Amino acid sequence: MSCPNAVTSLSSISWRTARRSVLPLSLVLLTAAPLALAASSASEDLRYREAIENARNSKLDDAAQSLQDLLAAHPTELRYRHDLVAVYAWQGSYAQAVALARGLSLDTTPLYVLQAWADAEKNTQNLDQAQAIYQAIDRREPVRLAIQISLAQLDILRDKAPQALARLQAVDADKLNPADRIALQEMLIRTWLALQDYPEAIKQSDELLAIAPANRTALEAKFVSNLRMDAPRLALATSLTLTPADRAAAKTAAISREIRWGRAEADNSRASSPTRWVTTDAAINSAQQHIDELSRNEPAGSDALLRQQYDLLVVLVDRRRNREAVDLYRMLQLQGAAIPAWLKIPAASAYLALRQPDMAIKLYEQAFAAKVGDFDAHVNYVYALLEAEHAEAAIAAADQLVADTPEWRNNAYPALRVENQNYPAAQLLAAQVRAFTEQLADAQRRVDDLHRRAPGNEDIAAAQADIDRLRGWPRRALTQLNRLHTLSPDYIWVIPPTFDAHMDTADFAAAATDLARAQLEMPDDSVTQRMERNWQDHLRPQTVTTLAFGRSGGGKEGLAGNGDVHDLMFDSRVYSSPFADNWRAYARAGWQQSTSNVENLLRRVGGAGLEYRSPDWSGETELDGANGSSGTAGGHVAVSYHPSDFWTVDLGYAHDGDDTPLRAFADGVHTDFTNTALRYRWSESREVGLVLSHGHFSDDNTRLGWGVYGVQRAVTQPYYQMDVRLDVGGMHNDLPATAANYFNPSSQQAGVVSVINHWVQWRQYERQLSHRLTLSAGENWQRSYGAATVGGAAYELEYQLNALLDWRIGTGINRAYYDGNGETDYSVHATLDWKF
Repeated sequence: MSCPNAVTSLSSISWRTARRSVLPLSLVLLTAAPLALAASSASEDLRYREAIENARNSKLDDAAQSLQDLLAAHPTELRYRHDLVAVYAWQGSYAQAVALARGLSLDTTPLYVLQAWADAEKNTQNLDQAQAIYQAIDRREPVRLAIQISLAQLDILRDKAPQALARLQAVDADKLNPADRIALQEMLIRTWLALQDYPEAIKQSDELLAIAPANRTALEAKFVSNLRMDAPRLALATSLTLTPADRAAAKTAAISREIRWGRAEADNSRASSPTRWVTTDAAINSAQQHIDELSRNEPAGSDALLRQQYDLLVVLVDRRRNREAVDLYRMLQLQGAAIPAWLKIPAASAYLALRQPDMAIKLYEQAFAAKVGDFDAHVNYVYALLEAEHAEAAIAAADQLVADTPEWRNNAYPALRVENQNYPAAQLLAAQVRAFTEQLADAQRRVDDLHRRAPGNEDIAAAQADIDRLRGWPRRALTQLNRLHTLSPDYIWVIPPTFDAHMDTADFAAAATDLARAQLEMPDDSVTQRMERNWQDHLRPQTVTTLAFGRSGGGKEGLAGNGDVHDLMFDSRVYSSPFADNWRAYARAGWQQSTSNVENLLRRVGGAGLEYRSPDWSGETELDGANGSSGTAGGHVAVSYHPSDFWTVDLGYAHDGDDTPLRAFADGVHTDFTNTALRYRWSESREVGLVLSHGHFSDDNTRLGWGVYGVQRAVTQPYYQMDVRLDVGGMHNDLPATAANYFNPSSQQAGVVSVINHWVQWRQYERQLSHRLTLSAGENWQRSYGAATVGGAAYELEYQLNALLDWRIGTGINRAYYDGNGETDYSVHATLDWKF
């Protein structure tokens, strides 16, 4: 089936859509039909003409069915095969067109059939086959512009836009008729778009619009180019009649630009600037309104709606409206939206801010699996692991980030090599992870090394000070932080660790100043919210109540020989809110009772006092009264001096205080005790101390006591620490043991070694369940009774429900000797510490 005129008419439109090509194709079929009458019966010829008429009237399905039947009846008749290939291609049945066309000769098959075949191969992504057919057409008729356009389209599909441009620019436009010049210009515009040269695409579009003002290709290209160049307002100003979907996409792009501009404005504004979030807040309102409009306007399509929702989620996280961001993310999930991997990064940040670290971890890992996520995302992933209490995984992730972060960028090119700003941040993160998992010595070693290598790095200096504070050196931390503030007065991240150090040193006035500064300079940051919570907790009243039960042999109370003795102890203090920065008033009530089968010893006490805390001094004074014959007014004064992070000196005096034996109290004996202690604490891992006491009893007894101790941490792991403690001490009493009803050895010394195990079973932010097990063994010596082995075991469970409420319960068993009598004591206690 061949007709030169028909082929020429096809070549001018074959690169367009099938729908626009039906009429020329039908003309080809009508022109060629008389050449084949001899091969068909009259009825078949009539059906063939009907197929042509159906094709002319865009009834391609009917045309295809007729041609299929004719080809089935005459399988060797090429005209039916040729026409069916063409109809399949314009019908969009590309796979069927390819299957039917395969095997046709490139040299003898009509050109319009070859072009339909080539288009079908292109649309089924058989690009090599399509190019071979287009090139065959070009060899047979080189002047066909449509083939050059088709080859250019093929180049673009194969990511060879520069080759497409060269092909089109080689066409001599001066030899083309006006319609073909427009077709060439349109394809050039599409090629510039493929090259992402949007200014040139706009220039070419303007040139085309000068001669064809309503050309849709040019108008669409300007619309797309303005969107791509982040000029959505110009895009919306087009004279093009936009579809609802295009208009929605342009408005979405315009709002997205406002969001990005707001982010840039916020990043480049001081945190305290009142206008920092003005643009962002306006963009959020615009995005929410646009989402409402799109939700009601179905013709606008879902693409613009989803993109606007994605952008809104990101900016809500930027604005720290994390609850709204999470609600939006969950809504997208419920809608079955195809959530892109990059969106899971801000969603994870929102979940992390809302204290849902496990969900954050899941989203981060999904994003990382899709090769999405920058350095900051990996840092936040480590924090999510920490907050989920996956200590080992957090350490491993931080160490992996160190391994993946080179010290230099462009290291292979010395002339281009620059420092990688993420390298010290990764190293610092690895150190901080150790600090947050109780491995403070390792953390300090790492951060000190970093500080030596980068003494001017502000983040490292602040972290070094914070780790000093965690090790029990808040004064040293403050020295470092004050120096940092002097050198970098605009570095606001010095404020949080300074606040924490001032709280640790009981410099509450300075801490209040730090908080006010944070509220001014970083009002929206979560760390400021954390400081506010801590300060409000500090201002709360507090009660500490302990209740203990025990069973013993009574030797300590002077009840030995009376069978089992049951002990009961209760003590409760209620503290006021702080006043005048450093003071708290408190009221105290308690009792101590020991009951045997022959007598009952009871001491009830009530009193009130003042507590004082400051950086250099702390202490308390109390006036109290007790029942019984010795129930005159009593009290105590205790003072501690803290000259440095390491030294503490304690002084105390008590009249009828807690050091008074219960039997002595019951017998009307008054006491006056003075105490002195000297402590040196290297860090959380080591401490030594000396304690001296002098007590005068109204029965003319004088008691001298002394003790030394040392504590050394033996094991440090995440969630588990083991300390070894040595205690050696003794006492001397002037009054003979037989002259006192209470336990009163003339001389006694003891040495005890204790192993203290502490481990955290689980922790979730302020909530924590931990255990402490202490095992002790030693030797006790008492004059006239000799030496004996002593020991004990104590277990305590601590459940911290939140930052305000802490509950401890414990039990213990202890083996001791009183005047040569061995006793096994059992005890149970509970303590409630509540800020209300």
